[in-house]
Amino acid sequence: MGGFADQHIAALDDAQIAAFEALLDAPDQDVYAWITNAAPAPDAFDTDTLRLIKSYRYFARMAAPS
Repeated sequence: MGGFADQHIAALDDAQIAAFEALLDAPDQDVYAWITNAAPAPDAFDTDTLRLIKSYRYFARMAAPS
């Protein structure tokens, strides 16, 4: 999530930053499962911020050299 923060934190609004901070406080293995779609995120964490992180992860993987 550090790469996402480096590139996007300045553009997040207060609610998105609060959602990001909540993700940082959640157990790492849970957040990883939510980001990778291995498990659904609970409603409290299923935010536009989580969707932004998922999108960032997807596009970062697509841009990575093979």
